[in-house]
Amino acid sequence: MKRLAGVVIGVVLLLVVALALYNVLTPKEEEKLEGEIITIEKSTSAKMVNASGNLKMPHYSDLHFTGETTLMMKTVEEVRVDDGDLVKKGDLLAVLDSEDTERASEKTKANYRKELKGKVSPIDATDAYGKVKSKYDVDNNYEDWVREKRFEVYKTSMDLLSASNERIVTMFNPMHYRLDGPITITTALIGWQANRSSATTKADKAHIVAAWEYKEAMEDLEDALAFQRGEKKPRDLRHAEENLKLCEISLEDVKNDLEDTKLIAPFDGIVNRVDIREGDRLDLAKTVMVLVDPSELEVEAVVDEMDALKVKAGQKAVITLDAIPGRRFKGKITSVETMGGIEAGVVTYEVKIEMEDPGMELKDNLTAFVEIIIEEGKEALWVPSEAIEMTEQDPVVSVVVNGEVQKRSVLLGEVSGGMTEILDGALEGEEILVR
Repeated sequence: MKRLAGVVIGVVLLLVVALALYNVLTPKEEEKLEGEIITIEKSTSAKMVNASGNLKMPHYSDLHFTGETTLMMKTVEEVRVDDGDLVKKGDLLAVLDSEDTERASEKTKANYRKELKGKVSPIDATDAYGKVKSKYDVDNNYEDWVREKRFEVYKTSMDLLSASNERIVTMFNPMHYRLDGPITITTALIGWQANRSSATTKADKAHIVAAWEYKEAMEDLEDALAFQRGEKKPRDLRHAEENLKLCEISLEDVKNDLEDTKLIAPFDGIVNRVDIREGDRLDLAKTVMVLVDPSELEVEAVVDEMDALKVKAGQKAVITLDAIPGRRFKGKITSVETMGGIEAGVVTYEVKIEMEDPGMELKDNLTAFVEIIIEEGKEALWVPSEAIEMTEQDPVVSVVVNGEVQKRSVLLGEVSGGMTEILDGALEGEEILVR
């Protein structure tokens, strides 16, 4: 009997040893770490106001072709981008048919070259004195010169008067008088007076014209002499330069028209929407695509009237996105609406929060939740309250060491804004699991 009992005890011992060896030699399945691993750091507790809203990309542009060409219809020659393309500032996005504009450009360039070639040269200007002297004989006395010009017209008028006088004398001949009578003589006298008035008027007009021509001649002469002294440009040269300047302006306008046939990216960004295709006849005042700058992000959120007076521009904020659970982004309040809105009897105020670089690609209109820090407290080891697990003995946290979770009892302090203070049991720099 004793022998049987000894055998049973031996078998039991063998089973215990075998089980122990199995537990030691068999690899343990690592516990799956579900949740977010965060590092315990010292931070400042804070009083917070909650707000909700949507993520926005405020820097965007509705692009369209510009310039005076917007007053007409144009054909799209080429579209170089698609929805979602990344572009850099200065990239060519689309091109219009520029055949008519190029023809106008060539015509303007030809006019410019013509004006440039016909511009009066300084050498030509030195001959101005000789030309003036030859044409107007300005060495003569002014009155003599004008008198000569006037006499030419006056002599013609006097010839007309002389012819009228001879006709009157002839008509007073008794033979002519009997044939023509007093009416013809009266008509001749009227004609004579008209010729005399015409002669006087022409002579006066000739005097005015001669004086004006003389004045211009003197100006040309003064310009030529001043140019020879290096003081002033001749009038012809000034006019030529003015015409050349007008051609340069026209040339610049044509260059601008050619540039207006190109759609250029005004900043780095993402093409959000393209509304044109090659061959489209386009009303150039219409938006053809939308360019968005994803580097600028802000949250448009609302707070209720009980919290609105606590929120100020410049306050810090913590942003979370429904689409990215577990991630927290930093932000700063940029503006608080002064005039609130009322919906279903509830008063709310819009708040805008600038988001710091998230380090990842985001989308416009993502749902956002914001914690606005209205008052900062003491510095301590603060962890999210959901990281604390309450047990029958002590509260514990899940400390991650070499990929394994260790339950560790901790001593808790204050609770504020969803965060709990750790007084003892965990150290700064250790990693814990937040489920």
